[in-house]
Amino acid sequence: MSLNRLKKIGNNSFGNYRDLQELYLSHNQLYYLSDQSLQGLQKLAVLDISENILNLSKVYSAEHFHPVTNLTKLDIRKNMPQPIDFVTDYSYPDHAFDILTELSFLGIDMMPLPHFRSGFGQMTTIKEVHFDSCYLVRLSNETFQRFPSSVEQLTLRNCRLHFVATEDNALLPFPNIRVIDFSGTFMHLKHALQLLHPYCYTNISTINFGHVSDLSINSKDLPYVLLITADIMKYLRTICVENLDLSENGIIDYEPGSLFSFDHLECLRHLSLKGNRFLLLTEKNLNDLNLFFHGTIRLKSLDYSYNTVNYVIKNSVTAYSGFNCSFHSCVVLPKSLEKIDISYTIANSGPKIFLVIPKNNSLTYLDASYTKVTTFLLFIEFRLETFTCTGGSYEYSYNLMKYFPHNTLKTIVWKNGNVGGGIRLHGNRLFIYLSSIESMNISENNIWYFPDGICKPMLNLTYISLRLNLLQSIPVQLSDQTKTKMLDCL
Repeated sequence: MSLNRLKKIGNNSFGNYRDLQELYLSHNQLYYLSDQSLQGLQKLAVLDISENILNLSKVYSAEHFHPVTNLTKLDIRKNMPQPIDFVTDYSYPDHAFDILTELSFLGIDMMPLPHFRSGFGQMTTIKEVHFDSCYLVRLSNETFQRFPSSVEQLTLRNCRLHFVATEDNALLPFPNIRVIDFSGTFMHLKHALQLLHPYCYTNISTINFGHVSDLSINSKDLPYVLLITADIMKYLRTICVENLDLSENGIIDYEPGSLFSFDHLECLRHLSLKGNRFLLLTEKNLNDLNLFFHGTIRLKSLDYSYNTVNYVIKNSVTAYSGFNCSFHSCVVLPKSLEKIDISYTIANSGPKIFLVIPKNNSLTYLDASYTKVTTFLLFIEFRLETFTCTGGSYEYSYNLMKYFPHNTLKTIVWKNGNVGGGIRLHGNRLFIYLSSIESMNISENNIWYFPDGICKPMLNLTYISLRLNLLQSIPVQLSDQTKTKMLDCL
């Protein structure tokens, strides 16, 4: 019953649904639940009444959840309006929730100065706590002290109205934590990393501290522009973490022995550093990076997109085959790496360094859209299946394909890349290397004609997008593509 206009739930409204196990009432206009509104739902396991206007202080009583003590999931997020008063403690109605001893998932709003009383400690089976409509201004050592130690996943996202002051032992009540997601909560990266000290030498699946620093909380003591030091990383480096997100935090540089120095590199699987402003590859940190990538034997994805170091465009990302690491600076990526995103990255102030994709690699996805860097991508063996190079030069793609004519590419996205100019000057030169392609997007390229035989090598082509070009009619050269399932020529 989500996405309707319900405003009230009266007594025994669901009395005839005694076998009901899941009830969804989200995205309504509910502001009132009677004490007996859930009567008869003894088998109910999931209750979602998120995104309504149910006031935590006024709606819930001790009687509300008596009929549904078997609930395992309760979602009441996005109900509380933005408060006027940010300086008064807010006491949560623990007397309404303490009967829910089978609960494993709780979604609830976070007020500016929350006070969770002893009733929350009765939910001893709870595994996930997710806060939304977050108005938090202070995360103290006492904030979560009433919660049970069973919590494994804690989400506290998008607390952006005020700077969130933190105390270092705020997460101490959660010794079994596996997922920490504070993305978009403005507490500053330095303070967020301080919260990790209870987890030194433990295993954590996910730490998401993306965009916890912001210009809106810039100050002399906590500047948005951040140099990563070994001291800032002292707790994080000891943790065996699988998924790490430090994106959009104003990072402009890192000292040797800091950002890429971990005690358990073998744990890391996904790393996001997008939206910062630092040069990944530098001569002073070359040893750090080689040690990092040598040790990250299970790393699957690396996101270094949207990093802008300067705006001087002299050279662009380049594919290269002839090299010798005895004469050039090289960083060898792990063979386990499957996905690299360096899109929208401008970094031309550093030295020319080879980023080596080794033999027997697992790299199947590369996004180098709108990228201008002095780094040379060196493929010892080419196994890409998806290549996105929107805004890239024709010559870059041609040189890459030329070195690996018998490639395994299945999807190519190459919008706004002057393909039209390349066709006028070189005809089918590039397309003869795309024999394995199944999906091709060459929109926005000023293409006004196709030369004969351009699609002949692409026998498996099923998806073609030619949007926003200069074609006067559907090219006859496409008529032999018998496997085509989708053609977009708008």
